[in-house]
Amino acid sequence: MKKFFGIVLASALVGGMMQSCQSEDGFFADGEGVLKMKMFINNSLTRNGEDAGEDLGEKCVIYISNDKGLIHKFKGIENVPSDLYLKSGGYVAEAWTGDSVTASFDKKFYKAYEPFTIKKGEVEQVVLDCKIANVVASINPDPMLSAALADYKVTIGNTRGSLEFTEENAATAHGYFMQPNGDTSLTWTITGKRENGQDYVKKGTIYDVKPAHEYVLNVKYTPDALDYGGAFITVTVDDSELVIDDIVQIKGAPVFSGIGYDITKPVEGAPGKFDRRSVYVQCLGEFQSLKMSSQDYVALGLSTNEYNFATLSEEKAAELTTLGISYESNYDALYDTSSARISFSPAYLNTLVLGNYVLDFEAVDSYGKVTTMTMTIKVSDAGVVLEETPWQEVYAYRAKLHGRVVKEGMNNPGFRYRAHGQTDWTTVATANVALNESYSIELTGLQPGTQYEYQAIADDFVNNESKYFTTEEIFNIPNSSFEYWCNGGVKNALMPNENANNIFWDSGNQGASLASTVLANKSSDIVHSGDYSAKLMSKWCGMLGMGAFSGGNIFSGVCTNVVVSANATAELTYGQPFNGSRPAKLRGWANYRPGAVDYSGSALASGATDHAQVFVALTTGTMYINPAESKYFNPDDASVIAFGEVTWTGNFSADGQLQEFVIPITYKVAADTKKATHIMIQASASKYADRFVGSTSSVLYIDDLELVYE
Repeated sequence: MKKFFGIVLASALVGGMMQSCQSEDGFFADGEGVLKMKMFINNSLTRNGEDAGEDLGEKCVIYISNDKGLIHKFKGIENVPSDLYLKSGGYVAEAWTGDSVTASFDKKFYKAYEPFTIKKGEVEQVVLDCKIANVVASINPDPMLSAALADYKVTIGNTRGSLEFTEENAATAHGYFMQPNGDTSLTWTITGKRENGQDYVKKGTIYDVKPAHEYVLNVKYTPDALDYGGAFITVTVDDSELVIDDIVQIKGAPVFSGIGYDITKPVEGAPGKFDRRSVYVQCLGEFQSLKMSSQDYVALGLSTNEYNFATLSEEKAAELTTLGISYESNYDALYDTSSARISFSPAYLNTLVLGNYVLDFEAVDSYGKVTTMTMTIKVSDAGVVLEETPWQEVYAYRAKLHGRVVKEGMNNPGFRYRAHGQTDWTTVATANVALNESYSIELTGLQPGTQYEYQAIADDFVNNESKYFTTEEIFNIPNSSFEYWCNGGVKNALMPNENANNIFWDSGNQGASLASTVLANKSSDIVHSGDYSAKLMSKWCGMLGMGAFSGGNIFSGVCTNVVVSANATAELTYGQPFNGSRPAKLRGWANYRPGAVDYSGSALASGATDHAQVFVALTTGTMYINPAESKYFNPDDASVIAFGEVTWTGNFSADGQLQEFVIPITYKVAADTKKATHIMIQASASKYADRFVGSTSSVLYIDDLELVYE
């Protein structure tokens, strides 16, 4: 049986929190409980059992994406998190590992592709089968071939590369090919010396080759006295699909979760009002140790500060059972996984007096993987308590607060809040919720960049424990009305900045200056406010027979190099530092008069009306731009977490006037976990000028750009 490298990823991709798929009743019933991470790797590849290489797991890159683009990227199997929470919807999981080489005897490449769907409150298991992506070729030579054909070679290849099989390696070697786009064939050539000294050549083609298939050339020698044209050597091809054989596990660390509650949040309640609370832990293999410890052990009624449930004595087990703390575990031999539950009964929890108690847990599996977790128990006579407000729910002018009712009779729960330094509170309330249920209220009309204090309240009750949040600061675009202009950059060209020591904007002027041409300049012809707007003019820029069509443009970034060639171009770095806030729109004022395209291409035909574009992108880094290397701005790049654009395909605004435009900014799923570190804004009188397409008479005026926050 042929073999290939494989990874099996059985990760819990959860639409809701873990409590939605676990309950106290029937804990170990069939099909209950979720293994959050399980991975396998096949480390056996060829028929002679050579090592596939221990670095395949480290090289593996795993991608999770949806129709909006890349959401997660993990380099190395061990760096894939033990659990991954995703919103409801359709996704694709992909994995690549190995070396993508055109032709090689030892470098192999593997790929997996698996669509899946996340539903709210359900667990989806994804298996990534990393099959070899190479077309594999090998030789099965006749034992008498070398006697009949001296110094024989069998060359196999595609349009981009080839490999030579000789007498020394023909019986054992495998050739691994990555087929170029559109190339679905392998050609083979047999050469050598006949006994009479004549050269021998025989050629052929293997058509419609497929990845993960091995093509074995059976080279057969048949003595033939007549020997017409070398017919004494015949070639037949066996096509066989490569399949999995042996599996070696790569382990994920143990995973803790709460049953019916979020274990990352404190367990809170009034004295005598606690329900059962259980800690659920899973691992691959068996538990080498599973410890519970606490510095508060005396207050918790425990006789010692640490218990190891994996080696718990009968005496200690009886002590905990008497208190109301139970432990049970389960080992699944089929999948080599273990699950355990540590439960704290209502009778035990309701013996605790007012105060905070901290329990630390540590799980070590039989493979030495370690995970720790802290559980906090808060016993309080408060009627309502605060829950954390994540940073994702705090904006410049609004924030969403969360609380929970922990005592009967708490009517109209809500919050009171005030800005830092103020004495008066503002109160907000919501409808009644059941005991131990959470409630949320969104505050509006807040001030940007301001710290707020808030507390949980209900009718005739105030919990004086405070939490704090700080609203986002708005980002003011430097020189957004283009009043200031200076000389600077690599060619000391005109740029819309107050001075050359503090650059935010750059433009095509850096390259155009070589031809004594200006593409972006201040203008008092049409303005919205102040004295100037930015006038962007598309032109041909050339000198000494060299040059290129260039669009009038400005962008947030810098020109780092000007390249002089038959098609003069420049190396640019898009993006300027940003404060991580989340504006809803980009607003500005513009006037556009397009010309007829006189430098055409695939984007626009000759004589067509030119297009203008303004876009804004929030990113997690800068972006290298160089049209000469086909390096363009890409809104689908993994670094782009938010994007918005407008394209004008004809006149915009009335003659001699600027008209307001608003660009909504759409955020990708990645913005739920990442803050933008850079902002990219570009305005161009010729949208496709980076492809050297547009009109030399297109003009775009831009003024008063502003990020709008909600």
